[in-house]
Amino acid sequence: MPRNASMYAIARAARAAGLRYGRSRRFKGKPLLVSDATTRVYFGRGGCSLSSRRKLRIAKSKSRTRRFLERHGCNTITGKRFLPSQASAAVRYARRLGFPVILKPDDGSKGRGVEKLHDAEGVARYLSRLSDDRQGVVVETFFAAQEYRITAVNGQLLGVANRVPANVTGDGASTIHELIAAKNAIRSRRRACPPIVVDPVVTAVLGRQGLSLASIVDKDVRITLRDSTNVSLGGESVDMTEAIHPGYLKALEGAARAFSDIVMVGFDVFIEDIRRPPDDTNWAVLEVNGSPMISLHHFPWEGEERDIAGAALRELFPDPHFCSR
Repeated sequence: MPRNASMYAIARAARAAGLRYGRSRRFKGKPLLVSDATTRVYFGRGGCSLSSRRKLRIAKSKSRTRRFLERHGCNTITGKRFLPSQASAAVRYARRLGFPVILKPDDGSKGRGVEKLHDAEGVARYLSRLSDDRQGVVVETFFAAQEYRITAVNGQLLGVANRVPANVTGDGASTIHELIAAKNAIRSRRRACPPIVVDPVVTAVLGRQGLSLASIVDKDVRITLRDSTNVSLGGESVDMTEAIHPGYLKALEGAARAFSDIVMVGFDVFIEDIRRPPDDTNWAVLEVNGSPMISLHHFPWEGEERDIAGAALRELFPDPHFCSR
């Protein structure tokens, strides 16, 4: 079985369905082959081999995704793309938005290069570190809300996961460093839970809260360690599929249908209160992922597993015997 948690979920679903699965080197970055007598599908980086390449290119670019989502009736985060050579314009734009702002690569993934910046000097430093002037950077407003991954299969929205940044909860006796070590021991025993890495980002986030790794936190007080919610950086996934107000799923239907030729697609959405109905100001789609980390739904830190992999295979291998399993 694959070591990657999302590929593991697909292989497990294939085995349960009686489909063949195994490693393949035919497509770079797509190491998992699932097949029956007539159909062969490859999974891995970049999603599924049968997904639309055009839509995957749209999803890869955050600026193109924003325009596409707006055409399909979705609220989006206010932002604009700049090149490193346009640093002065990017700083002026950030000032107009108001700090803090978020900067990230236009074609980035897995939280790489995403920074929450609190002043113009930080924006300028971020852009000065980039060596390739062709590398687009998105400057966008900071939206203070909870982040959710809503995943669709063939246009049907099937799973909702609250993405929570890496954190620890105080016990009144242990230092934050000790709490991280204890939590990492728990994470090491669970699938799809990489360790929380202590690095300069963590110390900076703690510093903004007046804390350090040596601080002792009161009992039951939760301390956020990163701004990013990515599981690969120690974040957590909490299933909220039953809790979400149906109005959000209704609002995303058009975009989900438009991206239905990407077999599995994830919408990263900010929502102020998931149980209250949507309006023009309390939610926004951040971006679209054409190769979603479905392990968020299969192996949540809290809550019920959602069988995204099984749903995808039922679409790709619509065999009556398979569907009855």
